[in-house]
Amino acid sequence: MQFIRRTWKLFRYEVSSSDTTSLSYYLLLSVVPSLTLVLTMFSFFKIDALPLEDFLLQYFTDDVTSRLISFVVERHVSYISIFTIIMSIMISSRGFFKMNQVANRLYLIDKETTLYIRKRFNSIGNTLLFLVSIVFLIFFIGFIPGLGIVLSSISSLPCAKYFYIFFLGVILLLLINLIVPSIRLKIRDVIIGSLFSSVGIVALLYIYELFFNLASYTNLYGPLASVAAMLIVLNWMSNLIYFGMSMNACIYQMNKDKGGAWNGQKEDENCKCRNKKIRN
Repeated sequence: MQFIRRTWKLFRYEVSSSDTTSLSYYLLLSVVPSLTLVLTMFSFFKIDALPLEDFLLQYFTDDVTSRLISFVVERHVSYISIFTIIMSIMISSRGFFKMNQVANRLYLIDKETTLYIRKRFNSIGNTLLFLVSIVFLIFFIGFIPGLGIVLSSISSLPCAKYFYIFFLGVILLLLINLIVPSIRLKIRDVIIGSLFSSVGIVALLYIYELFFNLASYTNLYGPLASVAAMLIVLNWMSNLIYFGMSMNACIYQMNKDKGGAWNGQKEDENCKCRNKKIRN
């Protein structure tokens, strides 16, 4: 209970509503660019991405799906595709840059004197590392013996969709929580927060689907109902992601306190005051 209270205080003090709104904005903007980059890397590593078409059709229109798949099947590189890839990296990296700022506050990292341009290049590198990790994980999972049989049996279950969302969420959030902060973390440092955020996101999507099956917002918003619902879900999803990150930061800080001074370095007075305020 004390751990939850400390996490809540850290989340309340260090994560503002503008941070969660900003993350939901970049989540909305980064979906298609991120998929474009992942599918482009599939093509580069000679991985067959066409089986993903059925998965994409569940969440995107036929036109968007065909455009995404075209990045894989086309054999030539045009100026437009190069421009699209560059813009995709810039949009996605902006979200990583904003998350890095919040994560550094949560982990009580002092303000760095690094130049803004260098920070932006670091966020681009983190974006590429994140996407390359996803491609290699998918490539590795594809070689696990008997996985196809297990997935086929799971697909017949009524809750299969939520299982896939949870599994995908855990992987993505583990990568985000490992890559985004400006300190080196281990999987054991971020597993609790990643699991919590994944469970919360699955519960949020289930409640969202259940609620909008019972109540219709089309009478109030008309065609904009889906947009309004998406923004609400993304905002709550952003809160869950940052709350899970706050849990990881608390776990990291408690382990650090138990081990004494971290790397023999003293925390500055500002970090001490903030840490004391969070503990109380």
